Amino acid sequence: MDLNMNIAALARSEVRRRAARVERARVRWSWLLAIVALCVACGGTAAVEHSADDGGSSGASSVRDPSWCEIQAVLSAKCQRCHRSPLEHGAPFPLLTYADTQARDSKGKARFEQMASAVDVEYMPPQFIELAPPVALLTADERAALLAWCSQGAPLIGSATCSGDP
Repeated sequence: MDLNMNIAALARSEVRRRAARVERARVRWSWLLAIVALCVACGGTAAVEHSADDGGSSGASSVRDPSWCEIQAVLSAKCQRCHRSPLEHGAPFPLLTYADTQARDSKGKARFEQMASAVDVEYMPPQFIELAPPVALLTADERAALLAWCSQGAPLIGSATCSGDP
């Protein structure tokens, strides 16, 4: 029994050490993210938006207004391995539906705000969980889309039900 308690204590201490490392990294990344956010807010983004009549549609979505189905595709590819029903690997809540992202905790904080915090400091997707295959990191576009969507208040742009690829 003491061996099991020691193993559990070691696991908890490793999680705390990794969380502390993530917090230290957050401070370094916060400056970079502030600069990127300022550039995006000032229109200095590399994404090009096309009107429907200009004939220049590239098929790429605008980072500024990702639809729920685009966000759902990211959640499906990178988050729902753990944030599903039933929950896996210590995930605190599911992220299967639009309603899941809108739920509020006991303090009134929306899940999409929790998502933004975890993605912003690169706590999620977790690299501290050893799984086979390993947890895949968010691409720059996926990360930007999630953060943009969350910063806009996680609006329902498009349908709440997505079928196939967005």
